[in-house]
Amino acid sequence: MPLTRSNTFFLLRITAPLALLMIAALPAQAAAPLPNFTAHYSAYKGSFRMARARVTLEHTGNQYIYTSFTEPAGLLALFRSDTITERSTWIYHNDRIRPLEYHYVLKGGRSKDVRLEFHWEQHRVSNTVAGHTWHMTIPDDTLDKFSVQLAVMLDLRAKHRPLDYDIADGGKLKHWSFTVLGNETVSTPAGVFDAVKLIRDRDPDNKRQTFMWCAPKLDYLLIKIEHIEKDGSRFHMTLDKVDGLH
Repeated sequence: MPLTRSNTFFLLRITAPLALLMIAALPAQAAAPLPNFTAHYSAYKGSFRMARARVTLEHTGNQYIYTSFTEPAGLLALFRSDTITERSTWIYHNDRIRPLEYHYVLKGGRSKDVRLEFHWEQHRVSNTVAGHTWHMTIPDDTLDKFSVQLAVMLDLRAKHRPLDYDIADGGKLKHWSFTVLGNETVSTPAGVFDAVKLIRDRDPDNKRQTFMWCAPKLDYLLIKIEHIEKDGSRFHMTLDKVDGLH
């Protein structure tokens, strides 16, 4: 598949959410279920390195800020300047992640700014895109599409099943679920790890596939993700380095 503006933009567009599919750490602390950390990833199309991502989790008091920054890498960086910043602010409420705000910003050839604000007293979320705001009713435990990745890792550690989640995204309430496929040994630039392999469940007529590998040794940190498009194109992202987890 030739390198074009459309498919390079596609990779950048999916990298942050995938990275999203990307990080979590689960220490046994009631007051701080997740520690501060920084993780670095590289994204590839085949063997061609196309993007890098930096994912961080910070907390102050009872609030957590989960951020991903993605930009072109390698030769692609000479021709593209698109960047994606994705941020979820949340609290830990009744042993679950409760998002307060989600913000997505794309800069470069095409720009996009999306903001979700969660109003839990009314069980509503406000969606603002390009200056237009609308509202939607949500059930308890609804997540944004970025913080869901942390929820998956928390549930893996606690052995909660099924891995089912309600997601507020694009003005709609969506349902995401994941299935554990087993265990595999995975080699990454950050090391070799025993990992739990998962697949994101999709409708039978949806030919896209997304696989995830999470390392118990790193508190179920996501160390690799692979996405297969319906035309067979493959993209993968692997862990390069992580600070704050042992």
